[in-house]
Amino acid sequence: MNDFDPSPSWMQRWRERNFIVFKRQHGEKQDYDSAAAEHWLTSVWPRIQDRYAASEIYNCDETGVYYWALPEGTMCFKMKSFPAGGSQKNV
Repeated sequence: MNDFDPSPSWMQRWRERNFIVFKRQHGEKQDYDSAAAEHWLTSVWPRIQDRYAASEIYNCDETGVYYWALPEGTMCFKMKSFPAGGSQKNV
């Protein structure tokens, strides 16, 4: 169908019939590995940095903008659970 244009109420009823909800994931699966982060900063990063001239290394402050553009949740079946810890909120 090329001309199918469902109304918002049709879409909402379809989601309810198929038990599809919007879930937000909260919490972290685990804490970060501080030893691995320290190893990367002291061992791995200097080796990568040595391959480039200082003029070829750029600041990436703009990546913070993309962080805020990440989705807050996902559409999934009502009974599906997230592997990460924390609670889930159905919307």
